[in-house]
Amino acid sequence: MTHSANGAYRSQGHRRASRAKRWTIVVASIAVLGLITGGVLKYFEIGPFSRKGEPVSFGQDVPANGTGGGQAGGNDGAKPAADSKIAMPTGPKADFKNANTLSDGTEIGVVTYTGKKSGFTGKVWVWAPKQYKEEQYKDSGFPVLIALPGGPGFPVNYWMGTDLGLESSVAKWSKEGKSKPFIIAMPVLNPRNADPLYWDGSDIPGQPKMGTWLTEDVPQLIKENFRTIKSRDGWAFMGSSTGGFAGLKAVLKHPDKFKAVIASGPDIVPDS
Repeated sequence: MTHSANGAYRSQGHRRASRAKRWTIVVASIAVLGLITGGVLKYFEIGPFSRKGEPVSFGQDVPANGTGGGQAGGNDGAKPAADSKIAMPTGPKADFKNANTLSDGTEIGVVTYTGKKSGFTGKVWVWAPKQYKEEQYKDSGFPVLIALPGGPGFPVNYWMGTDLGLESSVAKWSKEGKSKPFIIAMPVLNPRNADPLYWDGSDIPGQPKMGTWLTEDVPQLIKENFRTIKSRDGWAFMGSSTGGFAGLKAVLKHPDKFKAVIASGPDIVPDS
């Protein structure tokens, strides 16, 4: 009788242990699935994991009144010396919104900007590397690459997408010490996706001043919001196809403002 009772107790205990084990496996599986699903949703920026459209701060130390020179972040308000190679942000601070988020947490922001010299209003996407906010770089100016797309380049500049890996490659190379960290600006290339499609980065009489937009206004937006390099050594273009033509023309026409161009398969005959 005692043996039978003990056997029953052991059997019940075994069943309880088995049920507890099964529940543990179920709970663990749900947790793992949740982590995987959350990671996938975050990667593709779906639902509550998306930051698209939310305000983006690149850590700009921009004067509140939008005038004068910016101050070095975390440096007790000290301004760089007059002969410094660094240009501090002048303001006004742009209202950047999240367009994409990289795996390292850095964001690609976008703003609709009206050029002060061209009068043209268009979107500009901007990415700053992780180092921009780091303490060791708080008093450093960053080089700027203006990346131009092929085709009409409107209403988007395809370099702002994470699928081509431009920003993630720069982040990787700078982390490995193969490149300096730099800012990437990605403006729209042409006024609209209609006939005519191409303005060739030029100020054509009676048309939007796209040459001025690319060489004056887009750099001005970056100077208003970021620590940059004063001389042409800190400014370059990159472009493919029509963007390669526009970038090449910009550097050849303004060698005092831009140091280099990476022209990938540029057009050689103006479309306009």
